[in-house]
Amino acid sequence: MHAKMPQGEKVAETGEYLCDRCETRFWFRGGELVCPNCRNQDRTELVPFYVEDDPQEEIMYSDKEFGQGD
Repeated sequence: MHAKMPQGEKVAETGEYLCDRCETRFWFRGGELVCPNCRNQDRTELVPFYVEDDPQEEIMYSDKEFGQGD
């Protein structure tokens, strides 16, 4: 199961994405978000795999997921 966040019409951010349709991982750096393998453009099937400092992802975490630090 893949955790999915609502995409809406939000501009896709630079990062690594996973295409649920063909299971291809790819880097997106700008332009139109589309899988380079199967040309899938369905934003519900293009899941952000790694995006640095994504505030929408961080609100899903609890304090237990963050390190305690000094």
